[in-house]
Amino acid sequence: MISRSTEKDDEPLAAINITPLVDVMLVLLAIFLVVAPLLTRAIRVDLPQAAAGAAEPREHAVTLTLDERGKVFIDGHETAVEKLGPVLAGLASRDSRLSVNLQSDRREPFGEVAKVMGIVGRAGIVHVAIATADNADLRGKAP
Repeated sequence: MISRSTEKDDEPLAAINITPLVDVMLVLLAIFLVVAPLLTRAIRVDLPQAAAGAAEPREHAVTLTLDERGKVFIDGHETAVEKLGPVLAGLASRDSRLSVNLQSDRREPFGEVAKVMGIVGRAGIVHVAIATADNADLRGKAP
């Protein structure tokens, strides 16, 4: 049986079809989930080379990066050197097992790296890992 409406067929439907909107949002969500982990390497740092093996990642770690222009980043967010101590002290007070992975460009003067390491120590963080690029040519050679 076919039912016929007594109203005009020219009137617009009152319901909005949201299926295409949901499809687009799911695709955008999937793209975000794939791209987000790749953004952690957004700061370009030319690491010094060393013969050490790969370090085991720590569960409670923050990445501290010094680029070639002397700028300091905490987990990819630029931070002034003057604010670095209070920020790290706040993080350390919330997590006593906090460690720092220090990445410094090889062209960065050692004095700046030592200054940042001092700030990290005064913030109460005792576990510091220094990131280097692996160089197989240096393995087995005396320093």
